[in-house]
Amino acid sequence: MRIINITEQQSGQRIDKFLLKYLNNASKGFVYKMLRKKNLKLNNHRIIGNEILLVGDELKVFMAEETLVKFQSEFELPHIEHINRLVIVYEDKNFLICNKPVGLIM
Repeated sequence: MRIINITEQQSGQRIDKFLLKYLNNASKGFVYKMLRKKNLKLNNHRIIGNEILLVGDELKVFMAEETLVKFQSEFELPHIEHINRLVIVYEDKNFLICNKPVGLIM
């Protein structure tokens, strides 16, 4: 079982949408199956999935820790060496067009 305390950044969204982001490697079908099987509790109450999260809410996920780790992946920032490989194709006072490596956020 894992207990997730909802922060200000996480509040204001539906539980099903939050879980899809929290378990970003899990399929939608898996997340909705968790909701149907009642593997989740919000503030010690069973949930449907359309409840809105509030700051300070406590979400309990009744699942093996190995399964939760498998369905989560951490966001990795690209290495700084990618920045040196930017190729400017076109530039004027309003636009900049460049070739960039995949995964580098602009």
